[in-house]
Amino acid sequence: MFKYVGNLRRVGVRALLSVALLFAAAGPLAATPTPAFAADAPQQNAALPSSAQYKYQKDELAAFCHFGPNTFNEIEWGEHYGNKAPSEIFTLSEDFDADNYVKTIKDAGFTRLIVTAKHHDGFCIWQSNLTEYDMGGVTQYKDGKGDILAELSAACTKYDLDMGLYLSPWDIHDASYGYSNGEDTGIGTSTDPKVNYNYYYDGQLREILGNKKYGNNGKFVEVWMDGAKGSGANAQVYDFQRWYNTIKELQTEDCLIFQGGTFAGIRWIGNENGLAHDTTWGPCKTDSNSDNGFNTNLSGGYSKGFPDGDKWLVPEADSRITSGWFWGTTKNTPKTLTELGNMYFQSVGHGAPLLLNVPPNNKGKLDPAIADRVREFGQNIKDSFKDDLTRANDHGRVVATAQASSTWNDNEDYGASKVLDGKDDTYWCAKSAADQTLTVKLPKPTTFDIVSIEEAIQNGQRISGFTVSYQTEENGAWSDFGRGGTIGAKRLVRGTAVTATAVKVTFTTHNFGDENLSLPQISEVGLFKASRGFEKPAPLPEGMTGIDNTEMTKTGNWNDEKIDGCFKGTSMWTTQSGATASFSFTGTKFAIVGTKDPNHSTFTVSIDGGAAQTVDTHDSVRTVPALLFESETLDAGTHNVVIKATGTVGIDAAAYLNNGSTGMFDFTETNVTMDEDSTHAFTIRRTGGSKGSVTLVVQPEPGSAIQDNFDTTPQEVTFADGETEKQVDIKTRRVVTGSAADGDKQFSVSLAVKAGEGAVIGYHGVADVTITDLDAACNALIARAEALDTDNFNADSAAALTTAIEAARNAADNGDVRGADVRAAMKALQTAMDNLSFAFPTEEGKTVTIEAEHGTLHDDHSNDRDQWGGNYPMEITDFEGASGGKIVNAINNGDAVSYRVKVERPGTYRVALTYSSGSASNAIKLFDDNGVFKAIDSVSAGHTNPRELKTVTFDLVAKKAGTTTLTVGTPGNADAPRLDKFDITLTASAVDKAELQKAVDDAAKLVEDDYTAETWAGFKSALDAARDVLAAADATQDQVNDALAALTDARAGLKKDEVKPDPGKPNPDKPNPDQPGNGEQGGNGNTGTKPSGNGKPSAKPSASSKKELPKTGDVSLLGAAIAGTSGVAALGAARVIASRRRRR
Repeated sequence: MFKYVGNLRRVGVRALLSVALLFAAAGPLAATPTPAFAADAPQQNAALPSSAQYKYQKDELAAFCHFGPNTFNEIEWGEHYGNKAPSEIFTLSEDFDADNYVKTIKDAGFTRLIVTAKHHDGFCIWQSNLTEYDMGGVTQYKDGKGDILAELSAACTKYDLDMGLYLSPWDIHDASYGYSNGEDTGIGTSTDPKVNYNYYYDGQLREILGNKKYGNNGKFVEVWMDGAKGSGANAQVYDFQRWYNTIKELQTEDCLIFQGGTFAGIRWIGNENGLAHDTTWGPCKTDSNSDNGFNTNLSGGYSKGFPDGDKWLVPEADSRITSGWFWGTTKNTPKTLTELGNMYFQSVGHGAPLLLNVPPNNKGKLDPAIADRVREFGQNIKDSFKDDLTRANDHGRVVATAQASSTWNDNEDYGASKVLDGKDDTYWCAKSAADQTLTVKLPKPTTFDIVSIEEAIQNGQRISGFTVSYQTEENGAWSDFGRGGTIGAKRLVRGTAVTATAVKVTFTTHNFGDENLSLPQISEVGLFKASRGFEKPAPLPEGMTGIDNTEMTKTGNWNDEKIDGCFKGTSMWTTQSGATASFSFTGTKFAIVGTKDPNHSTFTVSIDGGAAQTVDTHDSVRTVPALLFESETLDAGTHNVVIKATGTVGIDAAAYLNNGSTGMFDFTETNVTMDEDSTHAFTIRRTGGSKGSVTLVVQPEPGSAIQDNFDTTPQEVTFADGETEKQVDIKTRRVVTGSAADGDKQFSVSLAVKAGEGAVIGYHGVADVTITDLDAACNALIARAEALDTDNFNADSAAALTTAIEAARNAADNGDVRGADVRAAMKALQTAMDNLSFAFPTEEGKTVTIEAEHGTLHDDHSNDRDQWGGNYPMEITDFEGASGGKIVNAINNGDAVSYRVKVERPGTYRVALTYSSGSASNAIKLFDDNGVFKAIDSVSAGHTNPRELKTVTFDLVAKKAGTTTLTVGTPGNADAPRLDKFDITLTASAVDKAELQKAVDDAAKLVEDDYTAETWAGFKSALDAARDVLAAADATQDQVNDALAALTDARAGLKKDEVKPDPGKPNPDKPNPDQPGNGEQGGNGNTGTKPSGNGKPSAKPSASSKKELPKTGDVSLLGAAIAGTSGVAALGAARVIASRRRRR
């Protein structure tokens, strides 16, 4: 472990473990026993690390060596090289420099090296008897007798560096991969490695693990079974039992397995950034339903483990010193020391060993820049932890002392002094689980910026939270230095340097139900001063110059405070409106950092006496330090800035840019969500100047998303002189099988300067990308759709939903379907769900129920917080006694719920709302977007017992038929009650004449002369009858519907008059009022003669004549029948006759 240089050892650790801890193998991954002197030692937890796991967690630092065909082909991920010969894809010809590579790793403090003997491409970097896809085929390298794995093993043996074996279970190349022999998917029955991949893989394990020339003196401490699987890989089931038996047989239990199903001893941390969560437990839970055999509590890109898990799995945090796993000409720039330092403090410093990839180049050597960064990284670790400030030294420093709030059984074998003795096997144990503290008293004021705390994990892991505080003088006030979640093997708390006389750590432990299992146990506490390179980074971009708040000119009342993480560890705040802070700088751009807080307000910024710009520092969560303001590009020169408080504000520092107007580069968006198989154009903006040419490298880097999920190819972007904006496309991929297919994934896209003196990457130089798991999202949407009770929905909309569900089901988990098409299917399904309309009852007295939770929630999040700070977003929640078991909860003022409804019968509907309320002032309002309903401004729905369901009834008037969105909102300043259901009963239907009125209005616009007299007569009669219905106050809905149908049919039967008559000649198709029989009523269409069906004139009966039904097809008789009776009464017959005419 890296507590100090003297402890960076192998033999010492092994001796300590064997003598002091008496580790013994007792079955798979045997647990660590208690120290020998403590027969009455405190109780251990159930889940404990084995000796090998314990050793790895104390060793802390491992290196990864990715070297293979991808190194020579600019490839990052699994690649099928087809029928290319090994010599074509692995083009190494110079000697592989294993000696220098391993020595560099070892000297930097790494304790093990894991070598990718076979990656997903299937190529073997050793001489294998099972395939010709190996070093034997690389004829240009040592005449086909080269063996990279053997060369690395020899160097590890020489320098005594532990070795691990990466042997990818996924093998793109070998024909046996995916074996099933026509059987159901399984591990297979053939024992032929050429047929059954499980035997092929087992044979490769035996070739390596059983050969003394491989490993450190033939010994391996870890076998890395990558969980990645490519497309179609579900056909292969891995025989982990066989492989585990082989590993145990050849390498004993001391060889841990990364993943490997239920035989795992090491787990993936959940991302490829080398970061462990603030809360990281060693134990995980056995889970037969999980693909990996365990539930590691993987969420948000972190494997967090469980305090009450039943199996210890080492949380290994893997990452890369460059942007890629394999070396490439566009991914050979090492990360900065600051980035590596952050990685170290958030992996090792969060209780997880760091596995850092250090790739050899295509010459078989380490790039000088990479080698130098490895050495620099290792040296900074050593320099930071070589001197524990609690220990005595040769320069007169006196040892510190430790005190505890209690000691187990008052036994000094478990007293506070044990945390300062430098021994891992001794530890302090408290007597009680509640409010336990350790205090380290320093003999004189001591300056430090790192506090190291180690839990006695040989007894299990218990601590769930801690706070570190310090005292600057005897009996003085305690100030916070840092706080966090779990401790585990080691917790490193890094802050701004402070000088103190005492340090106190307060612990909270998980409640296991047995206090003896919840007692905090700490083996070591140390204080350190970080090396310059490992100091906590300032909250300013590298290349900008900081101005601390202490350097600003202030007016009014400002309060100084010390805050870890702030620039120079200081900040200031004021509640005085009008208080100012001013500064000057020479440059082209500046920024202000400070505090965002729920209780903070605004300030203004004036530049060079210009107009004040308002800055809002209010936020829902407190963030210190936070970027508060960033200026646009300013003219090069000296500028004066005035900050003026207009409420409570906190200011940390300012930062300015002065790089000869070369400028600063940022992404315009830093949080992006992308679909699988999609492209997003990222915009890069240049501010603070645009002089000169600058080339940037845009690098996508894995997180929980791995290379199979997105295109990892770096891209170069060059800004010419004067250019201020560029775009670059980032692409994701669609994955439907294997571990890369499960859940949303995250990766980042970072900017780095390749060329351009003085160019600065700004505050937004990294964009975080979330890839939506389209299949999971689609399946979740399908499940939501299928869960809908469609009984009360309109039949057409329910049928459309069924069709959309089937289309979405065909798209989900189908690798042949493009991501855009999956999204389109989801959009269509969502539209079908949105268009589902609840059918209002169509018969008087009939009731339809709408469950409130089936609506669409519209949450105005600005009203989620109450006056006491509680957060209550609108949600659907369980509620005992509710009709569907659920209610819509927390409908705060401004929130609403909407329902798509279809009304066929206008009228009055009695609505019985069942609700729950804890406020007598609760109320609702109702309105719709199509004017179907008469709006209701307010319905009181209050009560004082929030657990009781109440009912309120009110009338809802539908003015017309139609489909609309009915919204239930909040009136005035009121909140709404919790909604359970709406029981809707048609009490009095109304006649809806709107559609008929529109048809009549449209028909009135037609011109008689445009149509034949015969067809116009029938149309005119239908139109007159429709007008009669509109005028009849007692018309029924059926009569309205019949009138509309008859008018529609008559209009459809109109025929254009193709021949326009000479105005001077009589028109034989048009009645002449001067002819006999046509003069009684002046030719107004109510009497007179028209040609009959045979073209001869026939008398039209008068209104008082006996009415006879017209013959089929006789339009003149149709008009006579309608004209000779009331329009309303004749509509039914007219509609039938017109219909029969059309069918002919």
